[in-house]
Amino acid sequence: QWRITPIQGGQFYEIRNRATNKVLEMHADQAKQWDSNGAHWQQWRIEKTGIKSGIYKIVAKHSYEVMDNHGFVGSGERSLIQKPWNGEDAQQWKVETTDDGYYKFTSLLSGDVMDLTNCSSVNGAVIGQQPWQNNDCQKWDILPVAGGYMKIINKGTGKVVEVNGAQSLAPVQIRDWNQNTHQQDWQMWRFEFLSDLNSDTFVRDILAQENVRMYPNPVQDIL
Repeated sequence: QWRITPIQGGQFYEIRNRATNKVLEMHADQAKQWDSNGAHWQQWRIEKTGIKSGIYKIVAKHSYEVMDNHGFVGSGERSLIQKPWNGEDAQQWKVETTDDGYYKFTSLLSGDVMDLTNCSSVNGAVIGQQPWQNNDCQKWDILPVAGGYMKIINKGTGKVVEVNGAQSLAPVQIRDWNQNTHQQDWQMWRFEFLSDLNSDTFVRDILAQENVRMYPNPVQDIL
């Protein structure tokens, strides 16, 4: 167990072990515990990664167009594309954390999740949508890069979500690709918050199911 204490006005933190009362420090290329002495190598910056759960539109940096789940007509994978923002459910995504600390992206239009087709590790693999199966093809990490933009990284492949060929005209497929050494705008995304996962969203999700039961309060029988 560790206690995290802000120092220097909260810009950095000291991390102290409960059992030994020593602090965490960097020694060469290893993290060790040591008596506290206020040195810079005993000070740590803690940054928030990812985003809070909610409804978002997801904007490509290079084109300012958004991730859309209409896909190309006749596409068996129902591939994701970029399109100009129009406010429809096809362009709104429910972003939630998974039990293992990743994220899933659920389309408000279809109720399906963003999915790496066939779990392919090949560069250029299509990103589509499928029902939730709780596998690594459907889990994503969200890491900040610069200027409020993020990279979206597939858990299974370690590759990032990008716009095919860095194209800026719509419609263009969204695909999986190696992370470039230099930050490339077509691999960077801005998550623009639209709403919380509130009761209205919950009710809409429930009513989208085929069979719904309603109970009075207090519960006596099915309404």
